[in-house]
Amino acid sequence: MKPFEKCPVCGGKLENKHVEKLLRGSDNTMSMHFKALGQSFTVQQNWPNKAIQPTN
Repeated sequence: MKPFEKCPVCGGKLENKHVEKLLRGSDNTMSMHFKALGQSFTVQQNWPNKAIQPTN
């Protein structure tokens, strides 16, 4: 069951996603995998941060 039918911010479609989060502390690193609910979108133009803009 989804808590929302649409994204509460933009009204877009919500999808189930597999997410990986890396946690680091001193000399240790841990990878966590979990399912999350989110919106899928692609920014084609005017990327706000050029350092993280994906290349095609």
